Order: sequence, then C-alpha cells, then structure tokens
Amino acid sequence: MKKNYIIYFTLIALLLGFLFASCLGPGIITQTSGDDPTPGPIPTPVSTPTSWYIQNVFSGNWSYQFFDGDTAVQTYKVSHSVFNNGQLRMKFVDIKTGFTNFNAEGVIDMNTGAFFAQGNLATIGPVNGDIELYGTFATDTISEYTADQVDFFTAPDKTTHKYTIQTIRYNQ
Repeated sequence: MKKNYIIYFTLIALLLGFLFASCLGPGIITQTSGDDPTPGPIPTPVSTPTSWYIQNVFSGNWSYQFFDGDTAVQTYKVSHSVFNNGQLRMKFVDIKTGFTNFNAEGVIDMNTGAFFAQGNLATIGPVNGDIELYGTFATDTISEYTADQVDFFTAPDKTTHKYTIQTIRYNQ
C-alpha cells in the first residue's frame, strides 16, 4: 500500500514539475557560432499601424455618404466587423427608416488595410443593384472609398454607377 502512495505522489510531483517548466516558456536561446551581435535594446514586436487600427478601433459605427460626382445621393449608418482571418462584414442601415437596407461581406488585408466587399440588392438613391466597395482603411485619417453598383433594371447592357464614399465615425 505504501508503495502505491509513493508511486502516486512521484507521478503527481513529475506532472506538476513538467507543468511548471512548461509555463516558463521556450527557454533561453544562446548563439553558439558566428559574429557576436552588437549589444542593444531587445526589439519589441510592434504591429503595423493598420493592423493595430483594425484590432483596436475598427469594429464600430460609421456613416457612409455616397456621392455621384459632387452630388450627395444617399447616407447610411454602417456597422463594421473585422475578424482575425481578414473577413469583413458590413451592415448598411437607412438613417431615415432605421431598417437594414443591405449587407456586404468581403476581405481586408490585415497588413495594408486594403479591402473589397460585395453586397446584393443594394439601394443607393433611386438605383437598385449589386454593389462592390473598394478602399483602404486608414489609421488616423478617414479616407474616401469607392463603390460600383450595377443597376438591375437597365437592359440589355447593364449600367454601372460609380460612387465616391465619404465616411465619418461616430458613437465611439
């Protein structure tokens, strides 16, 4: 019976020792050959400004104002979400009615901030159709985006409407 307790406590001690050692990290790496590196501060990993912005600031509410040339056509409240894999989701809500007009999904490059998103059955002013949004998310400034919308009701050749979008972030 005593022998079983000794084996039991020895196994627990080994398990706890292994667990403690694994919490210490990968250990110290020592250079064994080659030139000695010049001493200096250890570099701290720093994310790119865009990836920091996406991780810390990006999800939230914005207003998107669509312009056709110099004419303002439509304003939407837009909710954005970005996921770690670069997936982008946008929800466009009509400011006047409060109803979701359309959704768009796409991808964003987590290093450069360049994005692309598509939405079906979008309405911008009097035009109904599929929409594609292009742009680059900025860190400290809000840049303009562009959108191409293919009109459902033009025949036989599809008419493409090109918009410039100005964005304003609110309700932080």
